[in-house]
Amino acid sequence: MNQLTTEKRATIVPALVEGNSIRAPCRMTGAAKDTVTKLLADLGKADSLCSQV
Repeated sequence: MNQLTTEKRATIVPALVEGNSIRAPCRMTGAAKDTVTKLLADLGKADSLCSQV
């Protein structure tokens, strides 16, 4: 299974935080829409765990 590089993640996350759509970082990085969606879901889980601490 392929994984996103740290550089691609570092491009995708700020784009999503700035309010871009899911497809915008896909076009910027060449990542698949499902991959960006899964990354966003993982970020949400991590955020909820951090807020519980």
